Amino acid sequence: MTQDTFVIFLNHQKLSCFRYNQQSWRVFTLKGEESLPCKNINDLEGALKKFNEDYNASTQLENVSLHILLKDAEPDAPQTICRMVQQFQCKNWQLLQLSLFLDGLNLKPSDEDLNDHNWLNDNIFYLFSNILPYEDKKARAVHQSQETSREKLEKEIRLLQKEKNRLEQVVSSLNRMDMEQLVTFLPAIYQNFWGSIRPDELAAMAQTLQIPTIASPVQEPSPDTLLMLKKRLFNLPPREKERLKSFCKELPHKLRLRPEMQSFLEEENG
Repeated sequence: MTQDTFVIFLNHQKLSCFRYNQQSWRVFTLKGEESLPCKNINDLEGALKKFNEDYNASTQLENVSLHILLKDAEPDAPQTICRMVQQFQCKNWQLLQLSLFLDGLNLKPSDEDLNDHNWLNDNIFYLFSNILPYEDKKARAVHQSQETSREKLEKEIRLLQKEKNRLEQVVSSLNRMDMEQLVTFLPAIYQNFWGSIRPDELAAMAQTLQIPTIASPVQEPSPDTLLMLKKRLFNLPPREKERLKSFCKELPHKLRLRPEMQSFLEEENG
């Protein structure tokens, strides 16, 4: 038996329903309304009841393929929705989180876009169209149990969180100053640097727990050493050079800049 396919989209505090018909998605009104208020996931049960009444099939939703798309997922959504759809005999359904689609497609829609049927049709719903039809029962995956669905969603969330943490660490490492570089170049850029800034203060400003060990008493670099370090400064990769100059500009202390290093800090990007 041919199955009808629907998307129920929960966007903020509003619920809309769409039906796949002749190669396109059309709004399926619920009690004559294109959308219904839906403050949280529990309000979905009332909407499903209206949907079941408007669909008006003797088998309820048994022959319906249902995509439930959430803009903001709640932790208990899988269990709650599983209980709801089972009330109406729906066996072929899936719960989807909008953010997974947006991240995968690199989309950043406005609230206006998410309320635009044409935008949804062109950018999101076409993905559901690509996996239609569902007529061949042998080709359909067996509907998973409530526990399996919950574990699958939790696994996806854990993987996404792990990847998010990894990317945050990468970004943080890219933005963090290299302590060895700071210890090497800052005393060359400023006179009596370690007389103005303690090693633990430098570590705090560089956002690292790595506190450099500085021998005492501190000797000022010789002219030959300064000349060599100046050459190295100007030969740093552009990204490292600009990051070091930005760090210098943010130093809160009144440091005395060496005259021969003035040109480094004033050098234009590129």
